[in-house]
Amino acid sequence: MSNCSMCEFEALFKCRCNKRCYCQKCYDKHCKKKGKHDQIKLEESALVKKSVSFAGSDGNANTNKEKKKEALKVEIQEDKKNLLKKAIEKEIAKLQRFKMETLACVNSQQQMLVRTIIDDSKKLSKNVINECKPKQQQLESTITDLEVVGKIPFGHPIIERLKKNTPQQSILKLDGNLKKINLTSEKILEFKIEWQSNPIIDELKEYYKANQTLIPPKLQKIYQKIFSEKHYSIKKINLSKSKIDLPALNHFMRIVSFFSGIKDLRMASNKISNECCDVLAEALSNFKLLEKLDLSDNDLRGHGIEVLTPVLEEMKNLSVLSLAKNNFGATGARHLSMMLESLKKLKELDLDANGFGAEGARYLSGALPKLIQLKNLRLRNNNFADDSVRFLKVALGKMQNIEILKLDLNKFGNEEKRTMQLIVRKECKIEI
Repeated sequence: MSNCSMCEFEALFKCRCNKRCYCQKCYDKHCKKKGKHDQIKLEESALVKKSVSFAGSDGNANTNKEKKKEALKVEIQEDKKNLLKKAIEKEIAKLQRFKMETLACVNSQQQMLVRTIIDDSKKLSKNVINECKPKQQQLESTITDLEVVGKIPFGHPIIERLKKNTPQQSILKLDGNLKKINLTSEKILEFKIEWQSNPIIDELKEYYKANQTLIPPKLQKIYQKIFSEKHYSIKKINLSKSKIDLPALNHFMRIVSFFSGIKDLRMASNKISNECCDVLAEALSNFKLLEKLDLSDNDLRGHGIEVLTPVLEEMKNLSVLSLAKNNFGATGARHLSMMLESLKKLKELDLDANGFGAEGARYLSGALPKLIQLKNLRLRNNNFADDSVRFLKVALGKMQNIEILKLDLNKFGNEEKRTMQLIVRKECKIEI
């Protein structure tokens, strides 16, 4: 007996279209194809049936195994595809997030650039308007003079300007007999204003040349940046250890208007006494956007902080303030307590070595708890003793955000130190 041409089973039929042998299943499949099909039964059909049924059972088992293997392969491939799809989706999400962040950064940079351009254009327009006013007045006076009938002397400024600016082909004849001209400012189509330099800078340069030897070196560098027009980028002025005294403060007053937008001003370790505070207060009144101010290691005393208090109260953005080593005493503490109540954004306060004593502690105990954002407080070496503890306990117990507290180099007893350590919040690092 011959086997099926499509499988390993024994054939039952032969088709006339291609004269091939088929088993029952394969013949049924073959008949579905296009063409003329006519089956021919093979001999020994009973034996063939037996062999077919026997062989068919073995073939079915083999095909089931193969189908299971193929199904497993398909499942594995689908799992791999799903994992790869998820990985690709994650990368796409990361790229989209990065794109959004970059766009936000670019937009913020553009907005900052536009603001700076607008601010600079406003300043320039103000300067241009100020420059135009005298020129406009001069033009209007010229128009009124030209409307007068009669002779104009050759020494008149109109004649001099016409001699310089009128071309040879001019209709006007400069013979001293000018007829009345109906000329108004509306008829003037073009009005040019030309200047070679800024008169404010020119005046400052003359002042600098006359007083260069008296100006401290660090202050000289700031003057030079103004002359080279590099002062627009300055956000911080450091004049610490510059021997700033009353004359130097007067030199500083000349340039404070150029730096009204700075955020950080440091004038520590200078010779600024209480006699200089009137000039210092006038200078500081230009820096209302300050975030950091350092006036430590000077000699401001009680009178000095009294003069500076109204100015410091206006610095609403101040977050770091250093007034250490200024010998304020109890009177200075009184003015400080009034000033500190206005500085709601203050985070760091340095009041070391000011000799407050018990009376100063009493004044400060009412103001310090109102500084809600204060995290770093320095009160070292202030003549605090056991009689100051009762005032400090009231203040420290109400300060819930304090993280660093320095009270060392005072005259506390051991028991008083323990009580204050218990009052302060556990997260605070205290030195006492």
